[in-house]
Formats: sequence, C-alpha cells, structure tokens
Amino acid sequence: GRPHIHVLRETEHEGYYAFFEWLRRTRPETAAQFRHTASSDSDVGPFEGAALFIPWLQDPVRERAPDLFDRVSALEAAYAARGVPTVNPVRVLSHAIKSRALPTMRAAGVRTARSVLVQPETPFRAIVEAVGLPFIVRNDQGHGGYLRVVETPADLAAIDWRQLPHPLAVEFIDTRGADGHFRKYRYLFAGDAGVARHLIIASSWNAHAQHRVRSEEHVAEEQAFVTSLNPYHDALNRVRKALELDYVAFDYSLFPDGELVVWEPNPYPVLWESGTDPAQNLDVQEGHM
Repeated sequence: GRPHIHVLRETEHEGYYAFFEWLRRTRPETAAQFRHTASSDSDVGPFEGAALFIPWLQDPVRERAPDLFDRVSALEAAYAARGVPTVNPVRVLSHAIKSRALPTMRAAGVRTARSVLVQPETPFRAIVEAVGLPFIVRNDQGHGGYLRVVETPADLAAIDWRQLPHPLAVEFIDTRGADGHFRKYRYLFAGDAGVARHLIIASSWNAHAQHRVRSEEHVAEEQAFVTSLNPYHDALNRVRKALELDYVAFDYSLFPDGELVVWEPNPYPVLWESGTDPAQNLDVQEGHM
C-alpha cells in the first residue's frame, strides 16, 4: 500500500525488463519504488498506494491485441477514478503507426519521409509517384523487422510479402555525411524533459547498434551528443505533443546543412539491452542513464 509506480509489462516482450534489472543493480532505492505485473496475470490492480500507472507495452495495442487493449483501458479508467494518471495511455500508442505518425510529425513542422500503404499488387509506378525512387518497403506497425530497398520493378517483385502483414512504402532519404557514414540520433522525452540517448554512426543506411563504427573519434562524437543540449529539443517536443505521447524516443538524422529529418517515434523504447557487451565501448551510454 505504500506509494509506488505500477508498471504493467507485456509478457511476450521480456526485453523491456532489462532496464529495470539494470536499475535494481545500480540504483536499488529507485528500483524499489516500482511494482511490476505482467499482461498475462489474471488479477492486475488497481493497487492501493499506486501514484502512477505505466502500461509498458509494445505499440500499437488496439490494432495488435484488442483484448489486451480493452483490459488495460479498463485499468486506466479505474486508476483515473482514483486520481492516478497513466503514462502513454494505450489509445495513443496507435499514433506511432508509421502511416499515421509520419504525416502527423510533418504537420508539426519537421521533415519526414513520404509514405503510402501498399499491397503485393500495387503497381511499381504508383508507388514511385507517391514516394519517389528509391523507396523502402517495411511494416507499417511495430519496429524493426523485414525491410527492403526498392530501385526497380524486379526489386519490388522480389519482396517477401509474407513477412509484411501491414506493408508500407516509405521514401528513401539519403542523409549520408561527408565522411560517407550515416548518423542516427535518438532523443528521449519524459514529458517536456528531454535527454540524448545515443548516436549510432554506421556505414549502412539501416543504422543499428550492430552496424556501429566504434573508433575513438566516433565514441567522442557520441559522448558530445549525449552530454550537450540538443538544439532540436523544441522542434521534437512539438512533435511529441502532436502525437500525444508522454514518453517517447525519436530517431532522427541530419542533412549536412543541419536540416532535421525524423524517422519515427518509439513509445517505450528499449533502454538497455540484457546482453550488452561491455567491450563495445557503450559505457558512454550507461553513464548517461
């Protein structure tokens, strides 16, 4: 019954708990303020003493798991009746679906990729007219997964549509720097407060942690990013408010002239990987958590 933060985690996404395990090791007094339940639990709250409710769930929920959406919405309503707020109510997680998020962010004043929903029978020319050439085909919902760059009709014909339950074509925007590398920045918001999470510098346009270039120079560049004020804070915060997300990380890149291009919002991003290798020189990130 003592004051605490109720975190409801999705059973199938155990990776989310890695951050809380890290918190327990490094800041046990803070970790003790959280009470955890799983989406598969038969009896979940509302709990006496809860001061905040966090449904830490993979987006979207309404479209992906309607039953879970209904259960969590009911729990949010029960907490609201007690005056307990919810971080990222499950309804707003649908705002992160790419075909919705990209135009919403663009209307908020930042550059984003053009996009169009497609099907296997969508003509190549129709996609090119909508988003340009080359373009990327990927899933509209969720993050990561199968994606391919398309430059020719043959590339489009080679797409494995079985891996794309919600196919979307997205404009390919080349943000390669003068050194030939791509840079993907991540900036995390909790309300109006923002913190630089990481910078991935890679030779591949599909910049993920496993593609990192990790020279001393690149580590120093990331260190400078995570310890400096972000000049794009206000623009990104405006985008956050347009998406109605309380807690979200934005992935973005910069053109050589400094123009911002935002790739996507990540509600409840993975904060710390359970299998992170200390030899990867990622202490710059852990020290900034």
